[in-house]
Amino acid sequence: MLEKYGAEDSIGNFSELDGFLTALVSGPEMIMPSQWMPWIWGDEQDQPTWETDAEATRFFELLLRAMNDNATNLMDAPSNFQPMFENFSTQSQEQWFLATWCLGYLRAVFICDWPEIPEEFSHWLALIEQQSFEEQADQLLADGLDAQEEMASELTIAALMLHRYWLEQRLPAPVPQISPSQPLRAGPKVGRNDPCPCGSGKKFKQCCLH
Repeated sequence: MLEKYGAEDSIGNFSELDGFLTALVSGPEMIMPSQWMPWIWGDEQDQPTWETDAEATRFFELLLRAMNDNATNLMDAPSNFQPMFENFSTQSQEQWFLATWCLGYLRAVFICDWPEIPEEFSHWLALIEQQSFEEQADQLLADGLDAQEEMASELTIAALMLHRYWLEQRLPAPVPQISPSQPLRAGPKVGRNDPCPCGSGKKFKQCCLH
């Protein structure tokens, strides 16, 4: 369907789509499908005219399945998470092409408008950005299979680290616990005939004590 309905600015293949979906489930907040789905295709004039409603529904179901698979692995089984990098064979050897996945990831970072990341995590995003450039991709192909596999591992770690960082930001702050060794201290005792602490001017027994 990406090939059937894609335009110049559309996501071109499943590797790029996988990077896109990975960043969507890894960012600072979840956004609705109605916000991110148009970006798969590009500009307003690039949105597909589906042949049937069933075709559109099928594409949406496949998207959510792929997105949920990524979210589940990143959250519950990080050792099973594996970016869908492009892999192809030439006459001489196998090759890994990583740039398209990185481009898809960065597309989602852009539309979600990620805030600045602390330095200890920002270099992981910088690595993904670096590997999206054409000249970097050409150099990696020239460096051979070992270099490509090593970089694929680095990018996998980058995705896991960025997901972990934003997950920690999304989690609610822990509720402060009161230690038994630190008993609560009562405030000054208010008598029944004293002015009410709420400031109403009435006696305590006729106001908040009532």
